[in-house]
Amino acid sequence: MAYETEMMESSLLPAFCTLERDHQLTEYIKNVQNHTESLFQAIALHTGANIKVMWALVTHNLRQLYVQLMSDQKHWRTKNRLELIRRDQTAVFESRMDNRFAIKLNLFEHPDWQGPCFYLRPYCCLAYQIDSGAATRDYCTTCPKLDPEERLLLLNN
Repeated sequence: MAYETEMMESSLLPAFCTLERDHQLTEYIKNVQNHTESLFQAIALHTGANIKVMWALVTHNLRQLYVQLMSDQKHWRTKNRLELIRRDQTAVFESRMDNRFAIKLNLFEHPDWQGPCFYLRPYCCLAYQIDSGAATRDYCTTCPKLDPEERLLLLNN
């Protein structure tokens, strides 16, 4: 597999909303996805891992990062910056045929859950299969294998 780095004129996007910024962000997203796709293909070839599942796990992590970013004002400080982050989020997860991040994820909702919101993964990451030496298997709180009551119990412990 060949890998090539392409230097950009600037590593930063403009700090305000412009059509140029939107275009640069879209191109950046495509470049990240193309490079990641090559890595996922190599991983799939050697391990048999499903590429669609890998994209779903990456998308889940990105969505969670946006939730954390927007939920804490110390990350955005001004309403203008928050609006820019929201626009970026929309672009990153925009529903387009060529956008591998355009995967629908569900938010966890439970009447007894008062903690921060978070997305559920569409596929299990299989971390519970790792032998941690514990008497029981450890599921992630975002695991799709858990029903809402099991998830709530895990979150509250």
